[in-house]
Parts: sequence; C-alpha cells; structure tokens
Amino acid sequence: MTDGRRTLRSGAWWRVVALVALATCGALLPARPASAHSASNSPASNYVSSITAVSPGTTAFSVRVIEAGSRLELRWRSGDDVLVPDYDGHPYLRVGPKGVEENQQSNAVYLNRSRLGSTTIPDGLKPDGPPQWKLVATEPVARWHDHRIHWMSSSAPPQVAGKTNQRQLIQDWDVPLTQGSRGHHVKGTLLWVPGPSATPFVGAAAVLAAALIGWYGGRIAPAKFATGGGHGKAGKDYGPALIDDDTPTPEHARFGWRRFCTVLAGGLAIWAVALGLIVLQTGWHGTLAQMGWFFTKAALLTFGGAYAVLPYVFQGAVEHYGWLTAAQMIDGLALGETTPGPLIMV
Repeated sequence: MTDGRRTLRSGAWWRVVALVALATCGALLPARPASAHSASNSPASNYVSSITAVSPGTTAFSVRVIEAGSRLELRWRSGDDVLVPDYDGHPYLRVGPKGVEENQQSNAVYLNRSRLGSTTIPDGLKPDGPPQWKLVATEPVARWHDHRIHWMSSSAPPQVAGKTNQRQLIQDWDVPLTQGSRGHHVKGTLLWVPGPSATPFVGAAAVLAAALIGWYGGRIAPAKFATGGGHGKAGKDYGPALIDDDTPTPEHARFGWRRFCTVLAGGLAIWAVALGLIVLQTGWHGTLAQMGWFFTKAALLTFGGAYAVLPYVFQGAVEHYGWLTAAQMIDGLALGETTPGPLIMV
C-alpha cells in the first residue's frame, strides 16, 4: 500500500493481455464461414428456401418449408383432400382427414426418399395408370423431400462461382396442388446466402475486452479505473429527491400472492373469453382463431423483445400459415420502424 492505495503488482499486465486474447478468440469462434451441403442428407447452411405466396390463398390447408429447405410440410385443415402431383404431373400424395396416402405407382415415392433423389426407381411402375394408394400416416400432415425447392447438386450453383460472399437468387420454384376442383400454386425462392461476417464478432470482442480490462484494472489499480467525477462534483445541493433509493415502496407496488393471482386470473379470463368467442364464430381453424393462438404463443413463449421474436413471427405468418407474403411482411416491419414502440405489434 502506498498513500492508502495498492500499487500495480508486478507481472499483472500479462493477465490483462491474456484475458483480452481469450475474449477475442472466443468471440471470433462463431465467425467461421458456412459451407454448402455435401452429398449427404445434411441441409446446406448457405441455401435458404422460403415460400413467397400460396395462390390463391386458403385456410383449408397450410404449407411450409422445414428442415432448412430440405422438405415441404403440408397440413390439411378442412374441405376436400389435397392432391400433390409428382414431377411429371401424376398423383403422388393425397392428404385429408384420413391421413396421408401415397401413390405406390409414382416415381416420386422413391425419388423423394433422399434429399438428392439418389434412390433407385424399381422397374414395372405404371405412373400413367390408376393410382395405387397406400395409407402411410394417420395424421393429416405430409412431409417430403420436394426437389423443386432445393439445390440438387453437391457442387455450388454456377452463378455463385466467384461470388460466394454475395446474396443471390438461385431459382424461383412452384409446387402445384389441387383441392377438389380448385388448383393452387405454392411459390417460393431459393437463395444463396453467404456465411456470417467476422465484423460483428470483432466488435463484440472489443467491447468484451474493454469490459475485462475495466473490471480487472479496477481490482489491481482502483485509482486509475475509478468511476464518476468526470465533470467535477456539483456545486449546488438540491436536497433529497422526491423518490430515491431510500424511499419506501408504496403499498400498491408491493408483491403479494393474492394480488398476483387476482391479476393473473383476470388476464386469463379476458383472453379466454375473447379467443372463445372468436372460435365459436369462425371455428378453431379459422384465420382469426389461429392468429389469436399464434400471437398468444409469441407473447408467452419468447424472450428478448421485438427483434428476437420477429423471425418466429415471420416463419409463422409467411411460411406456415401464409397470412402474408414475404414482401407484405417487410412492408409491415418498415411501417413499424417509422414509429416508436409498436414494432412487435405491427
């Protein structure tokens, strides 16, 4: 101790340097570039396949891209069976209240068993003949490798050569569906997305390094890392604040189990009555009922604020339910950005 303060101990600075180095390395570890898929069934991190529209729109079924673009999922909700044709236009899948049926005469039964369509097609199939339906699932949800929605090679697309650091459109895709006498088209895009940049991680490393230096420096040389007093002490005393650290908590702000349960029960009752009335009017699979349930989950099961929940909302509203197109979703987010606060509500 000198003048009531500790002096910087010999050899302490190498510890600061070591901490900074560890922080930098740790922050940069996630910045490795993403790689395209190999010939295995592993989905590519560089490819993003997404639905842009279901035309015409419907609430009788929903379609979404799953497993990082490896499969399509079709969920029947009401009405007639939904028919999925194969790549030659022959019947492939039939999805309805009984479940999922597969036409055993369709080439797609074998082609869709793997991501790259490498399964051998047996001889003797008659895809032009009458369908031979086989029930493969009792739940009205079909999931299959649809080779129209993803890249079908272990090599990168030719338009990506030399431009792997640029976001690019690989192809637009279209999967036709039929329900009763009405035809639908599930349209989407396949994008090449470059791997993450190291810049944000370098910035994070710098912030973490500064925090570690400040923390450790405050322990070994507190006088040099003292906080406050940058502009000098205020020359005038205004007396105690109206509400400060010593102000007792008012009665209405104190926690109590009885009050907590009352507020919780009241909120749940309002939610249940509102959602129940919508379900009685439109049915559980109605658009408003599904919106109410979806945003209930978004409110209760997500953390991190508006920007953390936006990917979940986008996936649900655009890809799963098809309430909006991707362009309409972006327009809504842009509108929310122009106003303070209601981003998540938009």
